Amino acid sequence: MRILLVDDEPLSRKATAQFLEEELGHDITECEHGLDAKNVLQKVSFPLIISDVRMPCMDGLALLKYVKEVTENTDFIIITGHGDLNTAIKALRYGAYDFIRKPIDIEELAASVSRSMERQALIVENKELKQKKQNSATLNSFIDQIEFPQSGFDLYKMEAKIICKVLDVCNNDKKQAAKYLGISPQALNNRLKNK
Repeated sequence: MRILLVDDEPLSRKATAQFLEEELGHDITECEHGLDAKNVLQKVSFPLIISDVRMPCMDGLALLKYVKEVTENTDFIIITGHGDLNTAIKALRYGAYDFIRKPIDIEELAASVSRSMERQALIVENKELKQKKQNSATLNSFIDQIEFPQSGFDLYKMEAKIICKVLDVCNNDKKQAAKYLGISPQALNNRLKNK
């Protein structure tokens, strides 16, 4: 998973990035402070941001507010100093996904990142299901509009129209189109050859 890591303490940031990359296999982008992160976020989106609270230029809470204004599905883990519980509570109210106290416990960090990955997978799955439902509605609408002639009906022409429409809605993904049509991809290829 792509993660944006924001921390003004270089040693802490490098150690955390190294753990996330080498031990957990994530793709990490590092930023020194919130303003730097904001500039990166204007070009690239991330499913997860891990940020310290106290930083120059733009602190973690201001970055969190910005992120929640521009994206709805980015998880945000805030890193707070020991005993900074009020800030953590404030961050959760602003929409933070989780908070971790310094010094960072790598097991706690790994567990929080793992939960975020599960949530992000559900978000992607939900989007795909919504898209399939929308595609299905479009196809059903198309099929409902087909007028069958009373005489001179050409089944092959009708099948060709339906296959073309299904392929169009499925962005020419033959596997998805075949699945929707209830035929094998090989059968779809054979029918396309005959058209």
